[in-house]
Amino acid sequence: MVLLDTNAVLRFILSDVSRQHKAIVNFISKNQSVIRLEVLIEMIFVLEKYYIKSRKEIAHIIFILGKTKNLYIQYPRIVTKAILYFLNEELDIVDCILCAFNATMGYEVFTFDKEMNALLKGKK
Repeated sequence: MVLLDTNAVLRFILSDVSRQHKAIVNFISKNQSVIRLEVLIEMIFVLEKYYIKSRKEIAHIIFILGKTKNLYIQYPRIVTKAILYFLNEELDIVDCILCAFNATMGYEVFTFDKEMNALLKGKK
């Protein structure tokens, strides 16, 4: 297994630097590769803030990544739940992931964020 960094994943999904896109497509086709949770978070932040992608577009990108042969996303159940929150709540992706860990694995989350607390307590 090979860990991919954010730049490699961005080149893979955006195809905006042709030479790098071809290289990462070729690499993934020959190697089992992993997108760690922290890389996924940074990728979402960059897509949202720099590339001005909507939450719906980002969710679609993550869905495609999850279906790509030889490409694995760390904590797929957590990511799936977090993306559902990301699509339906006004929370940022980190808060969505924390809520997903709570809902999926039962981890307690301490926060001062009122919206997040409402989601954690099932009031949203």
